[in-house]
Amino acid sequence: RRTCSLLSRFCMIPQLKQRVSFHIMHCVVCQRCNSDNQRFHPIINLMPFPNERWEIVHLDWIVGLPAENGFDSVLVFVDAGSRMVHLRKTKASSSALDTAKILLEIVALHGLPRVLISDRDVRISGLVWQELCKLMDIDHRMSSPFHPQTNGKAERTIQTVKRILMTAADSNVPWSEALPLVEIAMNRAEVPNVCLSPYEIVCGVQPYFGDVPWRGKSRKAFASADEFLE
Repeated sequence: RRTCSLLSRFCMIPQLKQRVSFHIMHCVVCQRCNSDNQRFHPIINLMPFPNERWEIVHLDWIVGLPAENGFDSVLVFVDAGSRMVHLRKTKASSSALDTAKILLEIVALHGLPRVLISDRDVRISGLVWQELCKLMDIDHRMSSPFHPQTNGKAERTIQTVKRILMTAADSNVPWSEALPLVEIAMNRAEVPNVCLSPYEIVCGVQPYFGDVPWRGKSRKAFASADEFLE
């Protein structure tokens, strides 16, 4: 559905849905990287829908990535209302203060969240993080061990990010270099049942990224630009 939405922005293709479905079904990379989701068990006490953008934020980590330039993890931030995603490189050995510094980067873009939802990671379940949240007036809520779906938006986003990074790995693109493009791709994709992208929900417009794809357009004298875009 998201692929069809993106393609329809640039051109009109007869039987677009059928052609996209056929391509995905016969694409080796798509079939290997995409995974079936387990049956969803509804939560009894659902989280309230936020009244403002970036009022409720989900936070989680992607760990176990190959070490690149000293980084081996990704810190994921997801806005509960717009589904906008921010991805930041980090280390598995990072402390609560390191995580707080990355959080300030998100605060600089969208302001302080009212509620921060995460799992019970040791980096953000200790006294240092609790004191930081108290000083910043953030209500930090942690999921219980037997109900990880409380942080479901972050968990679902992590699955999507992993699939895209796996696809990038097939093109020999380091995950640390692909991360900004992954963030752009996720934030310009249409949110189900809303028919708008996170960029459109938060910014009001779809940012201009030129005529995608960008590769193969520079002159031979600027071949290094093509290598960078690849």
